[in-house]
Amino acid sequence: MVARAVVCSVATDRKLDLGDRLAAAEEQVRAAGHGEIWLAVVPGNTTARRFYAAHGWVDRGAETYDALTLAGATVPVPVHRYVKAL
Repeated sequence: MVARAVVCSVATDRKLDLGDRLAAAEEQVRAAGHGEIWLAVVPGNTTARRFYAAHGWVDRGAETYDALTLAGATVPVPVHRYVKAL
């Protein structure tokens, strides 16, 4: 949960390009003592999947992610889990 909040806060910094935002989020998660970071990408988003792969993220395969709705319920979303060792 902490990593998610960190990534969201970094993602709003418009002075950084997307690669720099991703690197900043990775560094914050590393500094918090985590050895691995992960994110979920919908299968059809091939542009994002290529971007993450080019930045050292590894596709660990398909899974279902239970996304939280504004109402507090969850919705199953098919995703690919990308991970990166820190």
